[in-house]
Amino acid sequence: MRRFLYISPYFPPDGRVGALRPLKFVRHLGACGWEPVVLADFHPGATGAPELAAAVPPGVEVHFDYGWRAASAARAWHGAVRGSGAAPCPPPPPASPLGAVRRLGEAAGRWVERLGVNPELVPLGEHLIDLPHAQEAARRAFMRARCEAIVVNADPFAALLVGRSLARETRAPLVADLRDPWALCELRRPLRPALQRAVVDALERSVVEASSYVVLNTDEARDAYRAHYADLAPTRFVTIRNHADRALTGAAAAATRAESAPFELLYLGQLRRFVEGDTLMAALGELGRRGVGPARLRLHIVGAVDAAVLERVRALGVHDQIQVSGAVPLGQTGAVMAAADLLVAESHAGRQRIPAKVYEYLASPRPLLVVTDNPELRSLLERAGGARWCARGDARGVADRIEEALAGGRRPDVTRRDLGLDSATASRRLAHLLDHAAAGCAA
Repeated sequence: MRRFLYISPYFPPDGRVGALRPLKFVRHLGACGWEPVVLADFHPGATGAPELAAAVPPGVEVHFDYGWRAASAARAWHGAVRGSGAAPCPPPPPASPLGAVRRLGEAAGRWVERLGVNPELVPLGEHLIDLPHAQEAARRAFMRARCEAIVVNADPFAALLVGRSLARETRAPLVADLRDPWALCELRRPLRPALQRAVVDALERSVVEASSYVVLNTDEARDAYRAHYADLAPTRFVTIRNHADRALTGAAAAATRAESAPFELLYLGQLRRFVEGDTLMAALGELGRRGVGPARLRLHIVGAVDAAVLERVRALGVHDQIQVSGAVPLGQTGAVMAAADLLVAESHAGRQRIPAKVYEYLASPRPLLVVTDNPELRSLLERAGGARWCARGDARGVADRIEEALAGGRRPDVTRRDLGLDSATASRRLAHLLDHAAAGCAA
């Protein structure tokens, strides 16, 4: 079995969405001939998800040593979960000439975190302070495991600099997996002042030039990178979409809601900056004016909702049509989706992103309605089947589609085509890139 270093600051038991893509890869790459050695962070403020940690295959080696506090925080968390004291303490890292720099970074980090860093103004944000420690930790893990390649799960984008430095030092191939675009992000780029934009551009170019492959998760983002880096071979930029692992979402248990309960629209995930759900909320207002009120219909949001979004909900007068629940463990989402009547999502403005929840939705038998202006996402929905879309801002169109779903009855099953959006297929594609990258370096 060939081994590669997987630099993934976000990794279980971290419960954020950025930890799911690497978890799904790790669960399937072993069957493709590549064994990951994971270098992960463990931020004290992160939400711990024991069920995600349990989903990591037992043989996978995970080092919680990316950040300067990761090891101690991970020991404390695992000890609390097990209820039997702290987990065994790993051996202390060997002395290094960078140790003084790392200690200085640790001290600076306490101050940086208190400042509430704006990602458009500070290019690497709070993750900058972890770089000295992370570079040492990556080098140790790579050498000890005798890895042949490096994969970086980004963001945080600072992790790409760790992978770049290690690839230069070891001459191992680097695969940069950008869950979202970095320098070319159509949402964040216009918000960056000129100086910060120039800094991010320079940092990203240094990573791209050091990488054997740069992975994007939509064709639109891939094509934007190919056009921007026209001096480099277009084959360097590839698409591996987000994907669904049905074993993680759990069984679609029989629905237990009373038939007299309101027709349920389910929104899985957060409503926040860049994804405010304005069109969905306006559609609820339109339905209310048509006489479809809270007794007949509700929007169930399973996840966090920003205060600014809640303010708009109140201003629209649709708060009585919305139920907000806390996020549920990933293993329960299959049952949550099965209990809903219609799955709904609203995508980002622009064309570079497809919400990760869409792939989980497409693995469910429930019908789906997505508010989006993204032609690539629209095409994906049409090819999959059992799904419809409306344009952003088209509240009346969304209301029409919801009324049609109401007329179609409760919890209908739909049939979808297999488009290869599962985690096993995605892992085979990543393994194929590693095969080619390693062969190129060997040559």
